[in-house]
Amino acid sequence: MNNLAEVLVRCAELLGNPGAGPAHRGSARAVVLCLIDGLGAQQLGEFAAAAPTLAAMATFAPVVGDSSDGARTVFPSTTATALASLGTGLDPGEHGLVGTSFWVSDIEQVLFPLKWGSEPNPIMIQPEPTLFEAMVRSGVDVISVGPESYRASGLTLAALRGGRYLGAESAQDRIRVVSKVLATSASTFVYCYWPRLDRVGHERGVGSPAWLMALGEVDAMIAGILAALGPDQDLVVTSDHGMINCPRERRVLVEDRPRLMAGVERILGDPRARHLYVRGGADSGFTAAAESAATDVVQRWREEVPDIAIIATRTEAIEMGWFGRVDPMLADRIGDVVAVCELDWMLASRSDPTVSRLVGQHGGLTPEEMLIPMLHARG
Repeated sequence: MNNLAEVLVRCAELLGNPGAGPAHRGSARAVVLCLIDGLGAQQLGEFAAAAPTLAAMATFAPVVGDSSDGARTVFPSTTATALASLGTGLDPGEHGLVGTSFWVSDIEQVLFPLKWGSEPNPIMIQPEPTLFEAMVRSGVDVISVGPESYRASGLTLAALRGGRYLGAESAQDRIRVVSKVLATSASTFVYCYWPRLDRVGHERGVGSPAWLMALGEVDAMIAGILAALGPDQDLVVTSDHGMINCPRERRVLVEDRPRLMAGVERILGDPRARHLYVRGGADSGFTAAAESAATDVVQRWREEVPDIAIIATRTEAIEMGWFGRVDPMLADRIGDVVAVCELDWMLASRSDPTVSRLVGQHGGLTPEEMLIPMLHARG
């Protein structure tokens, strides 16, 4: 199992709460889980001097277990997919939020989870119960702390529903809100989300002066939360994915290469992990004609970008386990063809020009994108 999908179960165990997983004698009265969007383990290791508080925290060993390369996120290594696995404990192929954009044949439209409101109905798209809900049923006071604009977003309702939501905009607001919650006596779980580091990494690049300043801001926030912990209260820090800088000369604009566009109807997903929906494929299920159309696209792409991306049909991607366990009812949300960039390449597209121009990218399978910190401290 991917480590990120195990985190909430382990947090419940720290509380001595078997409701979300195997019984475990935990001793914490409260657990705070801080998820720092876009902070990979490799980036934290390289720039540890800018984050002394994080660098001094211990590894959350129950999650990492015997893994030799540390904790991992899910594939695609992108926010919507990762947060859904965090919230449900399921693989991407089971919860069905398979990328930053993907085709949903049931409603015949493209879903953009990060721009999702009340339609399509979030519970229809992702009906599986969340681990937040499981903890609530077990008597834990579950509280999410994040931007007010995320309170009723489609992604929140689909992947992170359950408990109460407290709005907090700045780092100081989060410290203040979390500190107030920790002053209560109830069995409490707090989920605190911080998106700014990811945004700065996208715009300015990992390691840039702006990114290092944003990392320092994260470190100060964590220090403030640590200072608020009581002796029986725990803090866990993790991330949804890491990030890799993609120089302009390593960008392939798909629409500028006719052979790449031949037979392709939609280009979705992330520039580092594209879902390609082929003509006669996306709405045709696993028919022989659909498989043949996808195979033709795969062959052309493998010839055109042999050293840039790993290209697979949907069937091949599922067989290789990229999306973990896959619910057959959700399989067609995955592209007929999946293209995963290697090294620091990216597949830019005019379908998402803003995202395709960004310096920092993620979504792929490199260690820079997949490895995430999993840190722990007790007050």
